[in-house]
Amino acid sequence: MGWIGLRDLEAEATKLLTPTIADYIAGGSDDEVTAKANEAAYSRISLVPRVLCGAGDPDLTVDLF
Repeated sequence: MGWIGLRDLEAEATKLLTPTIADYIAGGSDDEVTAKANEAAYSRISLVPRVLCGAGDPDLTVDLF
């Protein structure tokens, strides 16, 4: 599952769901103004992973045998 973003997940979901259900989930009502506004709002947000941030100095010593 090499999902990179929400569009990748959506593409995989449409392969598994029936077309009627996939269209219902993906669609908005009427002219989809709110759905477009939500997508625009989420596209302005970026997440920056901070893996092991603040864990201190790493200790790379190894004891063998």
